[in-house]
Amino acid sequence: MERDKELKRQPNASSIRSRGFSSINFAKYRIIVICGPSGSGKTTLIQMLHQEFDSHLKFCVSHTTRKMRTDEEEGRSYYYIDRLTFEEMIANNEFVEYSMFSGNYYGTSYKELIDHENSNQVSLLDVDIRGVINLKKNNLNAKFIFIRPPSMEFLVSISLSILYEISFSKNFISTYGVTLKIFSKYSLQKKKQCNNQNANLTKRGTENLETINTRLEHALEDMRIAEQVRFDLVIENIDLKKSYEILREFFKKVGSIFFH
Repeated sequence: MERDKELKRQPNASSIRSRGFSSINFAKYRIIVICGPSGSGKTTLIQMLHQEFDSHLKFCVSHTTRKMRTDEEEGRSYYYIDRLTFEEMIANNEFVEYSMFSGNYYGTSYKELIDHENSNQVSLLDVDIRGVINLKKNNLNAKFIFIRPPSMEFLVSISLSILYEISFSKNFISTYGVTLKIFSKYSLQKKKQCNNQNANLTKRGTENLETINTRLEHALEDMRIAEQVRFDLVIENIDLKKSYEILREFFKKVGSIFFH
Protein backbone atom coordinates (compact mmCIF):
# COMPACT_ATOMS: atom_id res chain seq x y z
CA MET A 1 0.00 0.00 0.00
CA GLU A 2 1.04 3.61 -0.49
CA ARG A 3 1.48 4.20 3.24
CA ASP A 4 3.71 1.12 3.56
CA LYS A 5 5.83 2.32 0.65
CA GLU A 6 6.11 5.70 2.32
CA LEU A 7 7.21 4.01 5.55
CA LYS A 8 9.97 2.13 3.72
CA ARG A 9 11.27 5.42 2.31
CA GLN A 10 11.67 6.88 5.78
CA PRO A 11 15.28 6.96 7.04
CA ASN A 12 16.38 4.50 9.70
CA ALA A 13 16.20 6.09 13.15
CA SER A 14 19.66 4.93 14.23
CA SER A 15 21.27 6.37 11.09
CA ILE A 16 19.45 9.65 11.70
CA ARG A 17 21.03 9.95 15.15
CA SER A 18 24.50 9.08 13.88
CA ARG A 19 24.33 11.75 11.20
CA GLY A 20 22.96 14.63 13.24
CA PHE A 21 21.67 13.71 16.69
CA SER A 22 24.29 11.29 18.04
CA SER A 23 24.72 13.36 21.20
CA ILE A 24 21.08 12.96 22.26
CA ASN A 25 20.55 10.58 25.16
CA PHE A 26 16.93 9.59 24.57
CA ALA A 27 16.92 7.36 27.65
CA LYS A 28 16.68 10.39 29.94
CA TYR A 29 13.56 11.75 28.26
CA ARG A 30 10.16 11.16 29.87
CA ILE A 31 7.67 10.40 27.15
CA ILE A 32 4.18 8.98 26.82
CA VAL A 33 3.11 8.05 23.29
CA ILE A 34 -0.60 7.66 22.56
CA CYS A 35 -1.77 6.02 19.35
CA GLY A 36 -5.18 5.09 18.01
CA PRO A 37 -7.11 4.94 14.74
CA SER A 38 -9.37 7.76 13.63
CA GLY A 39 -12.68 7.50 15.48
CA SER A 40 -11.25 5.62 18.48
CA GLY A 41 -11.79 8.52 20.88
CA LYS A 42 -8.04 9.08 21.28
CA THR A 43 -8.19 12.87 20.87
CA THR A 44 -10.94 13.21 23.48
CA LEU A 45 -8.99 11.10 25.98
CA ILE A 46 -5.86 13.18 25.41
CA GLN A 47 -7.84 16.37 26.01
CA MET A 48 -9.24 14.95 29.25
CA LEU A 49 -5.74 13.99 30.39
CA HIS A 50 -4.50 17.50 29.67
CA GLN A 51 -7.34 19.10 31.57
CA GLU A 52 -6.54 17.14 34.72
CA PHE A 53 -2.74 16.98 34.53
CA ASP A 54 -1.90 20.14 32.61
CA SER A 55 0.95 21.15 34.93
CA HIS A 56 2.59 17.71 34.55
CA LEU A 57 2.17 17.30 30.79
CA LYS A 58 3.79 19.01 27.83
CA PHE A 59 2.31 18.21 24.44
CA CYS A 60 4.80 17.66 21.63
CA VAL A 61 3.47 19.68 18.72
CA SER A 62 3.84 17.93 15.38
CA HIS A 63 4.50 19.45 11.96
CA THR A 64 1.97 18.94 9.17
CA THR A 65 1.43 19.99 5.58
CA ARG A 66 -2.36 20.02 5.81
CA LYS A 67 -4.30 23.25 6.06
CA MET A 68 -5.15 24.68 9.46
CA ARG A 69 -8.78 24.26 10.54
CA THR A 70 -10.82 27.10 11.96
CA ASP A 71 -10.66 25.78 15.53
CA GLU A 72 -6.89 25.21 15.45
CA GLU A 73 -3.94 27.39 16.39
CA GLU A 74 -0.44 27.60 14.93
CA GLY A 75 2.16 26.21 17.32
CA ARG A 76 -0.48 24.71 19.59
CA SER A 77 -2.38 22.28 17.37
CA TYR A 78 0.39 21.81 14.80
CA TYR A 79 3.22 23.64 13.10
CA TYR A 80 1.74 24.23 9.65
CA ILE A 81 4.32 24.17 6.87
CA ASP A 82 4.25 23.58 3.12
CA ARG A 83 5.19 20.29 1.50
CA LEU A 84 8.53 21.55 0.19
CA THR A 85 9.62 22.67 3.65
CA PHE A 86 8.55 19.35 5.17
CA GLU A 87 10.47 17.37 2.56
CA GLU A 88 13.54 19.54 3.16
CA MET A 89 13.26 18.68 6.86
CA ILE A 90 13.06 14.99 5.91
CA ALA A 91 16.18 15.35 3.77
CA ASN A 92 17.95 17.03 6.69
CA ASN A 93 16.91 14.18 9.02
CA GLU A 94 15.02 16.54 11.33
CA PHE A 95 12.19 14.14 12.23
CA VAL A 96 12.29 11.44 14.87
CA GLU A 97 9.19 10.07 13.14
CA TYR A 98 6.95 11.07 10.27
CA SER A 99 4.26 9.55 8.08
CA MET A 100 1.71 10.47 5.45
CA PHE A 101 -2.07 10.47 5.91
CA SER A 102 -4.63 11.47 3.26
CA GLY A 103 -1.95 13.09 1.15
CA ASN A 104 -0.50 15.18 3.98
CA TYR A 105 2.69 14.74 5.97
CA TYR A 106 2.73 14.58 9.77
CA GLY A 107 5.88 14.36 11.86
CA THR A 108 7.54 14.96 15.23
CA SER A 109 10.83 16.84 15.04
CA TYR A 110 13.90 16.14 17.12
CA LYS A 111 13.92 19.81 18.04
CA GLU A 112 10.49 19.49 19.65
CA LEU A 113 11.78 16.68 21.88
CA ILE A 114 15.00 18.51 22.66
CA ASP A 115 13.02 21.58 23.75
CA HIS A 116 11.38 19.35 26.38
CA GLU A 117 14.67 17.99 27.70
CA ASN A 118 15.00 20.29 30.71
CA SER A 119 11.30 20.30 31.52
CA ASN A 120 9.96 18.67 34.67
CA GLN A 121 6.93 17.62 32.66
CA VAL A 122 6.17 14.41 30.81
CA SER A 123 6.24 14.84 27.03
CA LEU A 124 3.05 13.58 25.37
CA LEU A 125 3.14 12.46 21.73
CA ASP A 126 0.09 11.77 19.59
CA VAL A 127 1.22 9.70 16.59
CA ASP A 128 -0.12 7.07 14.22
CA ILE A 129 0.96 3.43 14.25
CA ARG A 130 3.85 4.10 11.88
CA GLY A 131 5.06 6.82 14.18
CA VAL A 132 5.05 4.27 17.00
CA ILE A 133 7.11 1.85 14.93
CA ASN A 134 9.68 4.54 14.13
CA LEU A 135 9.83 5.79 17.73
CA LYS A 136 10.48 2.25 18.97
CA LYS A 137 13.64 2.19 16.86
CA ASN A 138 15.06 4.83 19.21
CA ASN A 139 16.19 4.20 22.77
CA LEU A 140 13.32 6.25 24.17
CA ASN A 141 12.33 6.29 27.81
CA ALA A 142 8.74 6.05 26.64
CA LYS A 143 5.50 4.32 27.48
CA PHE A 144 3.30 3.39 24.53
CA ILE A 145 -0.50 3.40 24.76
CA PHE A 146 -2.94 2.20 22.11
CA ILE A 147 -6.59 3.33 22.10
CA ARG A 148 -8.79 1.04 20.08
CA PRO A 149 -12.53 0.82 19.39
CA PRO A 150 -14.34 -2.33 20.54
CA SER A 151 -13.91 -3.98 17.14
CA MET A 152 -13.24 -3.34 13.48
CA GLU A 153 -16.97 -3.71 12.88
CA PHE A 154 -17.60 -0.92 15.38
CA LEU A 155 -15.12 1.29 13.54
CA VAL A 156 -16.97 0.57 10.30
CA SER A 157 -20.24 1.47 12.00
CA ILE A 158 -18.88 4.86 13.02
CA SER A 159 -18.01 5.77 9.46
CA LEU A 160 -21.23 4.38 8.07
CA SER A 161 -23.19 6.30 10.67
CA ILE A 162 -21.56 9.48 9.39
CA LEU A 163 -22.47 8.47 5.84
CA TYR A 164 -26.04 8.00 7.05
CA GLU A 165 -26.07 11.56 8.36
CA ILE A 166 -24.68 12.95 5.10
CA SER A 167 -26.96 11.36 2.56
CA PHE A 168 -29.71 8.80 2.00
CA SER A 169 -28.75 8.43 -1.65
CA LYS A 170 -28.25 4.78 -2.67
CA ASN A 171 -25.92 5.82 -5.47
CA PHE A 172 -23.91 8.00 -3.09
CA ILE A 173 -23.44 5.12 -0.69
CA SER A 174 -22.61 2.51 -3.32
CA THR A 175 -20.06 4.86 -4.89
CA TYR A 176 -17.94 4.49 -1.79
CA GLY A 177 -18.11 0.72 -1.62
CA VAL A 178 -20.86 0.51 0.98
CA THR A 179 -23.59 -2.02 0.33
CA LEU A 180 -27.07 -1.33 1.62
CA LYS A 181 -26.94 -4.60 3.56
CA ILE A 182 -23.81 -3.57 5.45
CA PHE A 183 -25.11 -0.03 5.81
CA SER A 184 -28.27 -1.31 7.45
CA LYS A 185 -26.44 -3.78 9.69
CA TYR A 186 -23.80 -1.44 11.07
CA SER A 187 -25.13 2.07 10.67
CA LEU A 188 -28.78 1.85 11.59
CA GLN A 189 -28.45 -0.64 14.44
CA LYS A 190 -25.48 1.06 16.10
CA LYS A 191 -26.15 4.68 15.20
CA LYS A 192 -26.86 5.77 18.78
CA GLN A 193 -23.78 3.94 20.07
CA CYS A 194 -21.59 5.87 17.63
CA ASN A 195 -22.82 9.39 18.36
CA ASN A 196 -19.94 10.38 20.64
CA GLN A 197 -17.23 9.07 18.35
CA ASN A 198 -18.51 10.33 15.01
CA ALA A 199 -19.16 13.75 16.50
CA ASN A 200 -15.38 14.12 16.71
CA LEU A 201 -15.20 13.81 12.93
CA THR A 202 -18.33 15.67 11.83
CA LYS A 203 -17.82 18.69 14.10
CA ARG A 204 -14.66 19.59 12.19
CA GLY A 205 -16.80 20.62 9.26
CA THR A 206 -14.20 19.38 6.81
CA GLU A 207 -15.26 15.76 6.38
CA ASN A 208 -16.93 14.48 3.23
CA LEU A 209 -17.66 11.01 1.97
CA GLU A 210 -14.27 10.58 0.32
CA THR A 211 -12.24 11.64 3.36
CA ILE A 212 -14.41 9.55 5.69
CA ASN A 213 -13.90 6.52 3.45
CA THR A 214 -10.13 7.16 3.43
CA ARG A 215 -10.05 7.53 7.20
CA LEU A 216 -11.90 4.24 7.57
CA GLU A 217 -9.46 2.40 5.29
CA HIS A 218 -6.48 3.79 7.19
CA ALA A 219 -8.05 3.12 10.57
CA LEU A 220 -8.73 -0.53 9.74
CA GLU A 221 -5.19 -0.89 8.40
CA ASP A 222 -3.76 0.72 11.55
CA MET A 223 -5.67 -1.71 13.77
CA ARG A 224 -4.27 -4.67 11.86
CA ILE A 225 -0.71 -3.36 12.12
CA ALA A 226 -1.16 -2.54 15.81
CA GLU A 227 -1.82 -6.21 16.54
CA GLN A 228 1.86 -6.84 15.77
CA VAL A 229 3.20 -4.00 17.96
CA ARG A 230 3.90 -4.26 21.68
CA PHE A 231 2.22 -1.56 23.78
CA ASP A 232 2.55 -0.88 27.50
CA LEU A 233 -1.20 -0.31 27.71
CA VAL A 234 -4.09 -1.11 25.38
CA ILE A 235 -7.44 0.52 26.16
CA GLU A 236 -10.56 -0.79 24.47
CA ASN A 237 -12.67 2.34 24.40
CA ILE A 238 -16.16 0.97 24.93
CA ASP A 239 -17.06 3.53 27.60
CA LEU A 240 -15.29 6.90 27.57
CA LYS A 241 -15.44 7.48 31.34
CA LYS A 242 -14.12 4.01 32.15
CA SER A 243 -11.44 4.33 29.49
CA TYR A 244 -10.29 7.62 30.97
CA GLU A 245 -10.11 6.11 34.45
CA ILE A 246 -7.77 3.44 33.09
CA LEU A 247 -5.68 6.08 31.30
CA ARG A 248 -5.42 8.44 34.28
CA GLU A 249 -4.45 5.64 36.69
CA PHE A 250 -1.76 4.52 34.26
CA PHE A 251 -0.47 8.08 33.97
CA LYS A 252 -0.42 8.53 37.74
CA LYS A 253 1.53 5.29 38.13
CA VAL A 254 3.96 6.04 35.31
CA GLY A 255 4.20 9.70 36.33
CA SER A 256 5.29 8.74 39.83
CA ILE A 257 8.13 6.72 38.31
CA PHE A 258 9.09 9.60 36.04
CA PHE A 259 8.95 12.28 38.71
CA HIS A 260 10.71 10.44 41.56
